[in-house]
This record gives sequence, C-alpha cells and structure tokens, in this order.
Amino acid sequence: MHMSSGSTGTPVVMPYTRADLDQWAECMARCYRMAGAKPGDATQITPLFGLFNGGFGMYHGARAAGLFVIPAGPGNTARQIRLAKDLKTRVFTAVVSYGVRLMEILEEQNETLPDLKIGIFGAEVFSESMKKKISSGLNIDVFDIYGMTESGGVGTLGMDCPAHDGIHIWEDQYIIEIIDPRTGEAVDDGEEGELVFTSLTREALPMIRFRTADLTHVISRDTCECGRTHLRVAPITGRRDDMLIVKGVNFFPKQIEQTLLGIPGIGNNYQIIVEEVDGVNDVRVNVEAEPGVTGYMVEKALKEALGFSPKGDVYPLGGLPRQEGKAKRVFHKKIGE
Repeated sequence: MHMSSGSTGTPVVMPYTRADLDQWAECMARCYRMAGAKPGDATQITPLFGLFNGGFGMYHGARAAGLFVIPAGPGNTARQIRLAKDLKTRVFTAVVSYGVRLMEILEEQNETLPDLKIGIFGAEVFSESMKKKISSGLNIDVFDIYGMTESGGVGTLGMDCPAHDGIHIWEDQYIIEIIDPRTGEAVDDGEEGELVFTSLTREALPMIRFRTADLTHVISRDTCECGRTHLRVAPITGRRDDMLIVKGVNFFPKQIEQTLLGIPGIGNNYQIIVEEVDGVNDVRVNVEAEPGVTGYMVEKALKEALGFSPKGDVYPLGGLPRQEGKAKRVFHKKIGE
C-alpha cells in the first residue's frame, strides 16, 4: 500500500496487487522513455521512499526501463550534488520545489551538473514560468509528470513529451473526461473543466469516474508531433478546491507564481497568506528578491494580473523558510486569534 500526503484532507490509502505494481512500472517506464532516458542511464530519485508514492513509483519505472538507479531520497542537497557529479546522473526526478532548491544550491556553490540532461518533476502545480526557470537554471529538458494516489501513483496518468504541447494521457490504461465542476456534464474539447478518470486495468482499487478536482482542458486528440496518438490535456492550472476568493476576485496560486516569476530579480520562493478578519479575506504575498526590487513593483504586477493590490513584504534571497518535500505556498491565518 501507499498513502497520500493528506494535503487536501484525510490521507487516501491505495492498495496494490502484483499486477497493479506491474501496471505502475509500465506507465512510469513509458514516462522515462518519452523523456529520452536510455537503458543504463543514471537516474537520481529524490522523492521520499515511504508512504508517499513518489520515490517507489520512480523506482519501479526505472527498473522496468532498464535504468541505473540512485535511490537518493529527499534533502541533503550538497550530497545530492556530489552523487550527481560522481555517478554522472543523466536523469533527475523530484517534486517541483526541490528542483528549485537544487538550482539555488548549485548557484551558491558555483557548480554545474554537465551530465544532467533530463528533469522529471511532479507532485505540485507547475507553472510555465517555473518550468522555464528550472530548465534554464539547470540547463536540462524539463517534464511535467501526472498521476495521483487514486490513479495508482506518480506517472500513471501521463506526462508531457519532448514537444511540450500538453500532457499525454495513457488512454489504454485510463478513460478521461473533462466535466463542468458544477453540473457534472461533459464540456467540449478546449473548454476548461475538471478532469475525471476511470481506471481500466487497476485491480485492488479501480476507480470509476473519479473526480480529481484538477482543472484542465483537452488540447488535441490528433497525433502529436512526437508520433504518439494518446490525447493531450493542458498542464493542470490548479485544483477546484484551491481557488482563492479575495475582494470578489477568483484566482489560483499558480497565477500568482506566473506573475511573480515575470518580475526581473524576483527569487523562486514566495508565500501567499490569506488573512481572515471578521469573515472577510485579504491576501498578503511575501516574496524573495534581489536588491532593487520594491514592494511597489510587486504590488503593481499583481494588480495588473489579478485586479486588486495585495499587501506583502520583500525579503532578501533566502529570507523565507524552506520545507522538505512538497513546498507549502498558501497559508491561512485568522487575525485576532
């Protein structure tokens, strides 16, 4: 069995039969091959090996794809860098925020990883700006992997290909639908809605029309330029239950990240603090930035993107706390408690 992190409520337990583990390994092996990994490539796996499915999913897939496995686990970034240099890591797997952390430490140490070519990142919403930042910062091709505890784990639903034009869904393993979250009715291709999947090959706990709360849309059902025929959906824009409503404006944390990373000098770490005063929400956005970036610059960019001016503070680079594993970006606080 594996278990979700419980970030959206009660943790979900997922049991597996032997056939389920084989199915998971096959889906993950496809992801590695689609990213360009070849048999024998050194693959550094940094997600946790434990109840969270990330580390073991990457491991099952790497074995099935014939890769050389470095089961590093999370944290101790200086050691991660040494392992990558000594063992000539070509493929690096991580939660999105750990890719950012690796980039920061390499910059601090004035080091590079010349053998590293492929980064597979998941477990967190991944904005296009963040993808480009990690890609240029590590000089690698970055892939957005998709899967969840309920589908069987990381990589089970799909990943983007080298064309980077949407996430290929493994249609021989899962049927997907995009529905209107309010009515449950199917929406047209190209129209945003909630992704629903039905598992075709899972045994221990198959899901039928499972509502993921993930928001996306179908990009195309035509053959991709990579040659694959599996349909493509847009990268997840956010979760239905992640939407924030402040001063009558609806927005997702991903929109804030996209805006912040477009400001020259802004760092990779930020906090969104939703403050409730007498039942009314306000939002504070704290950021890290290089000298010269002012609160006014941040406020102006966010106002243009969101339609209102959030409060917030600018900290020096490294001034905000980091977390191991998934980054916590949104905090809720009741003023007066």
